[in-house]
Amino acid sequence: MIDYAHEPRTLVQDIAHWATERPAEPWLVERWSSHDRVISWREGAKIVNAAAAWLAQSVAEPGTRIGLLAPNCAHWVLADYAIMASGNVTVPIFTTMSPESVEYVSQFAGIDMLIMGAAGNWEQVKDSFPEGIAVVRLPGAPQVTGAVDWDDLVKAGADLSPAPTPDSKALATIVFTSGTTGLPKGVMHSLASLREAGGGIGHMSQTLPGHRFLSYLPLAHLGERIVVENHSLVYGGTVYFNESQQSFLDDLRNTRPNWMLGVPRIWEKLQQVVVAHVLSRDEMETARASGELDAAGRKVRAFLGLEDINFILTSTAPTPAPLKAWYDDLGITLYDGYGQSEILPVCTNGKGNRKLDSIGTAAHGVEIKIADDGEILARGGGTAMGYYQAPEKTAETFEPDGWVHTGDRGRIDEDGHIYLTGRVKEIFKTARGKYVAPAPIEGRFLETHLVEQACLTGHGLAQTVMTVVLAEAVLQRDAEELVAELLAHTAALNASLDKHEQIGALIVSREPWSQENDVLTHTLKIKRDALEQRYAEEIATAGDRMREGEPLFVITSR
Repeated sequence: MIDYAHEPRTLVQDIAHWATERPAEPWLVERWSSHDRVISWREGAKIVNAAAAWLAQSVAEPGTRIGLLAPNCAHWVLADYAIMASGNVTVPIFTTMSPESVEYVSQFAGIDMLIMGAAGNWEQVKDSFPEGIAVVRLPGAPQVTGAVDWDDLVKAGADLSPAPTPDSKALATIVFTSGTTGLPKGVMHSLASLREAGGGIGHMSQTLPGHRFLSYLPLAHLGERIVVENHSLVYGGTVYFNESQQSFLDDLRNTRPNWMLGVPRIWEKLQQVVVAHVLSRDEMETARASGELDAAGRKVRAFLGLEDINFILTSTAPTPAPLKAWYDDLGITLYDGYGQSEILPVCTNGKGNRKLDSIGTAAHGVEIKIADDGEILARGGGTAMGYYQAPEKTAETFEPDGWVHTGDRGRIDEDGHIYLTGRVKEIFKTARGKYVAPAPIEGRFLETHLVEQACLTGHGLAQTVMTVVLAEAVLQRDAEELVAELLAHTAALNASLDKHEQIGALIVSREPWSQENDVLTHTLKIKRDALEQRYAEEIATAGDRMREGEPLFVITSR
């Protein structure tokens, strides 16, 4: 097998390589209700080269920061590589960002040009950019006075001299972390570190040319960009794009991916769809008892479009072991992996080397160690250059000898498997004066099918408080019966916890946490500060009742 990860090329040169090796094969595919667009490697290379030539001649100097505001689509990828191939710097902007966040990113990064597509937040954020900023319109973008259309740009660039070859070690992108607390930091990566990261992902999963990927998580986040965009480019894969949340299942079936990235909430949602429409929990137990799980698994895989899957990476948070075991029974293996914008990948589970409650072993070429305070430190080729215009924060995270402070606590077992035990800064102290790490307790609480989301709080309280969102499948159940089951589940969990960790109250919400209500980040991580503010009244009430010695109870929220 060819080791594509260690071919002496940059990402820009990878495009030229596959345009030669697989010229007519599809690179980027949109099979949407509005159109059917297939861009081959040869066509894609011509577009990137022409756009890079135009950009190189249209900015004041190399290294100009160019914003990229668009939903996931073929032209997002083409624009990204054209920016970097022209020697300039891509600054991705989420289409769900608030005007305040967009203004902060735009000003802090010093964006001098904007490439925009069909961004749903354009009307809200258009005044957040500098007045008179140069704008390039991708296909489907709103009309903007004075903007240059992408197709016109590509046509003009085809007649220009090629852009100078970019320095692979120079700054190529600034990715602003969505952040669970505080202002986002601008993580800097070069073409070299982006390729190292993408190559490392494919090395452990044995990705092959022509493997199909589905892109649906925001490309503005580095995880999707590296794991799907860069990884597929290094290995010559084909990327299909999800049109919308409503079409996700249809797009998944149309793609029949060989490689897929997902977050735990995606697998929970797909499980609920399967249970509701294909294989109920009772039917699954019947299939297990009768030895017909293989047939049930084939039915589920066909329903989801996962008949040809080679590797599924689940990341951003540990996936509950019972959820992974449920998929295992159906012949669908979820491999936990771990990485950050600052260094990716860090570790992954792999074929023949997987433990259900582990986030894996060190990725190829990566070293991992546990600091004296329990923090996970890592170093490898996919390490960022630091934080943009933030030398003090850079010094806190990136050590001179290459070690990166992840901010996560963990442990390593005798087989080299890593286990997360909590965030360094998320640990809180209850009124008992002892510290609690919420993540492991939340993970165990989510082992019940009754809830979809959970967050443990309790700073300064007599006992901890678990706030949960009910699973959609149980919303219509009898309230008293549901509360009784939740209390029983909590009591069983408490029996295995130390006294200072035990849950004293549940806050039950029927409204899911999302990016729209500002409780989740762009990668669906919980913003703990935002959640505590949202349920401040309920948490305060729970604290009062616990101080009065009331036994385990439930507070219903909106």
